[in-house]
Amino acid sequence: MMPQNPRVLLLVAIFCAMVAGPMTTSTQAAGFSYADWNEVLEKYVDDNGLVDYSGLRGDREALDRFIKSIESSGPDTDPESFPSREDKLAYYINAYNAQVFKGVLGLSPKTDTVWGFTKTGLGFFVQMKVVIDGQKTSLK
Repeated sequence: MMPQNPRVLLLVAIFCAMVAGPMTTSTQAAGFSYADWNEVLEKYVDDNGLVDYSGLRGDREALDRFIKSIESSGPDTDPESFPSREDKLAYYINAYNAQVFKGVLGLSPKTDTVWGFTKTGLGFFVQMKVVIDGQKTSLK
């Protein structure tokens, strides 16, 4: 079942649109694989850019493998795998979006928005710490 809150739907659509633009299922940087991420997108993001988080919650293996790869590898730790600006941009956009998926899955299934009661997203985008390319950061 898809999320019904309009704010969640808009947020999900924005993130998925960012992914769909630079990344297709055949895109791969010189030495970095997006196969697991492409599997997640193909299975759990519909043609309107909406994410089936309920389905993904029960089938996280590909997402977890991709998260593990983006946490340990990227343009800083493995520069030869990301030779062009486009390779780096695709990596960071997809790494960010994968971390958002992981963050949403970490919320209670009863949570209907990532924006929180302050409507700023402070708790989700700023306070949630993630690792991308060996560096701890936030989604801000």
